Amino acid sequence: MTPKPLDLKQMTVKGACQVLEKAYFRLTQAPDPAEVRPEEILQQSLKLMSKKWKKRQADYRYIDEQFRSMRQDLTVQRIQNPLAVKIYETHARIALEMADLDQFNQCQTQLHYMYKKKIEGNYVEFLAYKILYQIFCGMEMETLRMMKKLTKEERENECVVHAMDVRKALAQGNYGRFFKLYQEAPNMGVHLMSVFIDKHRILCLQKLAFANQASNLELSRLANLLSFESTD
Repeated sequence: MTPKPLDLKQMTVKGACQVLEKAYFRLTQAPDPAEVRPEEILQQSLKLMSKKWKKRQADYRYIDEQFRSMRQDLTVQRIQNPLAVKIYETHARIALEMADLDQFNQCQTQLHYMYKKKIEGNYVEFLAYKILYQIFCGMEMETLRMMKKLTKEERENECVVHAMDVRKALAQGNYGRFFKLYQEAPNMGVHLMSVFIDKHRILCLQKLAFANQASNLELSRLANLLSFESTD
């Protein structure tokens, strides 16, 4: 019989492990402090993994495992501070780059709780990602509730303005504007939009076909309209 994973939120340890790279595994018993890294080591691990990913010295599977391991060490020590936010933000961005919405959402959920505690981080950047995600998943009521809570400063932020413009373009069926916004997405927004872009390319093509315009479009113009890099 497979043992159930432990509830990490119910325990706290003080890490003593000095290893920078450590495999992730589900805990089935109380964590051993000798196998948990303290903050100063996690800081070094974050720096090392960020460097390895930037220089492509390791594949995503390895990098993802290392970040999940770092997150586990944070959890069992109940660490919620700017370092924790930075680890979760970095993992979330890398997950977006690789279209891994599962890990992105796990990171985003924890970031939401830490931002509510006023822990320093890139709150507005991830607020915009959340809005985009809800738009593409058809979560209109959740989006409207979030919009009502936006402060004046948040509404005027470039990332949030872009996300709201995406919502407006899709609501109006303005695909010319939508694909332009896709090309102009700030931060990692283009990677999040890329996960859903093919669906909207098909919808745009259907709209053109219904309007009897598709046969009048040259392939190069169509490729440009739908934000393809080439006619291939």
